[in-house]
Amino acid sequence: MEPRPRKKKVIRANPLARRSLSKLVAFIRLKPIACWPRYLAEASKTILAELDVDDTDKNLGTARAREILIESIKAAHRCVTIHNHKIVSIARNEMLESLRKDCGAIATCLAAAPAPLRKRLDHDISKHLDSPVIDAEVLEPIFKKTTEILNKIPTKKNTRRVREAIKQRRLRDFVALHPEVLQECYTAVAKLAFNSYSKTTPSAARVFRVLSETLRHKEVSKISSEAHSSIVQYMKALARIWRKSNLKVFSARSYLNDDYQPGFLRFANLVYAAIVEPPTVNRNSSKAALSSNATSQEEPIGPIWLIGDSHVRKVLAASTRKQLA
Repeated sequence: MEPRPRKKKVIRANPLARRSLSKLVAFIRLKPIACWPRYLAEASKTILAELDVDDTDKNLGTARAREILIESIKAAHRCVTIHNHKIVSIARNEMLESLRKDCGAIATCLAAAPAPLRKRLDHDISKHLDSPVIDAEVLEPIFKKTTEILNKIPTKKNTRRVREAIKQRRLRDFVALHPEVLQECYTAVAKLAFNSYSKTTPSAARVFRVLSETLRHKEVSKISSEAHSSIVQYMKALARIWRKSNLKVFSARSYLNDDYQPGFLRFANLVYAAIVEPPTVNRNSSKAALSSNATSQEEPIGPIWLIGDSHVRKVLAASTRKQLA
């Protein structure tokens, strides 16, 4: 049988990461296993099988499994929260680059605009630039007046990027930039207005050029969209939890059964799935099972491959290097 093809895991925004972790932990502590979401109930079975407790110590084993599960849920939640933070940072970086290009294109377009329109816009924004404080309340009417004038400029002198920026109203995204970036833009426009105050009010084209240059000089750290590193951190935390409870962490593959998962990997996938997916979702269940909670609770959950065996091997290799060091 051919080995399972590896796919590049990319982070995705997950609204479930914003739910209250304390409420979920309290629910796991207080409610019986029968009331838990499917993935967590299945994960508890996996951990109980790994603990291999006798019937006389069943209550103690259940309590240990519950504590292991709670610590694992916290580790999975941290991993998904990191993914969400990365998504926000990547979106902000893309927005910054897009606004930089938009401001540059608008500045070029305004400089080549017909003189009557250009002078009218410069006159309209002059009262806003005379404000003692430059902030979003000052730039917003400038953006609005500029959009009105750009709509009146002939299409020949209006570049495609400017038309798209107007149509999609991308200048509204300006206030969604990072506060530090916003403050730098406000300072740059205020400095421009102050230096030109004794002579003439700066033109709209000059304002947008300054904004474009300010955003250009702002270094943007490149953020990887891969989920591998954060998943490995989650698996390392999970491995520490298991070893603390004297449970074995190992990697194993079956060439006869491509869906085989050792206990540690199955447990990691179930806990991770409980955080990133709705509780009633089962990848291998039919539509009829999804529509019936009672039926879906009784059906066994098939193998989930949100996390692969390569992540386990990475954790084992890291722990081996640490022991040899």
